[in-house]
Amino acid sequence: MLALLKDKLFETLRAVAPLIAVVCVLQFTVVGASTTVFLQFLAGSTLVTLGLVLLFAGVDIGLLPMGRFIGAALSQKKSLALMLAVVFAMGFATTTAE
Repeated sequence: MLALLKDKLFETLRAVAPLIAVVCVLQFTVVGASTTVFLQFLAGSTLVTLGLVLLFAGVDIGLLPMGRFIGAALSQKKSLALMLAVVFAMGFATTTAE
């Protein structure tokens, strides 16, 4: 579990760090916002990073294995109508959730 969280932390930092770096450079060269605002940005960035780590770990632990299981079970049924119904339902639910 800790190895998964560590992997997800590095993945998330690789994605978020460039944005944080650009904002930091702009803060010290162009913007010059107050210390309070900058510290709020850093705190928010930390919370976003932690949230994404937990989200991605949850997806790997819960959603992906279930998706693989559903995909394998559907392919064994060999029913095109059932596959299309499940794909439509999942696509609709995903779109609605977003």
